[in-house]
Amino acid sequence: MLFTPSLLFLFPALDPAFPRLEVNQAIALGLIVEFVGYSSAATAYWRQRRIAFEVAGPVLIITLPTAVLLGWLGSAISDRWLLFSFGIILFSLAFVFLKFHRVKHPPHCPC
Repeated sequence: MLFTPSLLFLFPALDPAFPRLEVNQAIALGLIVEFVGYSSAATAYWRQRRIAFEVAGPVLIITLPTAVLLGWLGSAISDRWLLFSFGIILFSLAFVFLKFHRVKHPPHCPC
């Protein structure tokens, strides 16, 4: 999630030679970078036999078709609406993270 705003706003502000990307290009590039990182982590967890397939299976059944549908929808709507939708998603996630952070953890929790 952090790659897309960086590709759209931060990198072009830091370096004028950085190419201006369309919103859907920045989102796609950010997702590719995250996919490579998560694939590396998933491979390491697979080797350690730490993947709970009874949880991962149902999650994949929902997330894969949703990703395809949203990928198609992202290419069908205008950049302005795509950026607005992405902003709403980021603010919603920030709200959830801030709300979760206020929860007191037990003393023995390493989190």
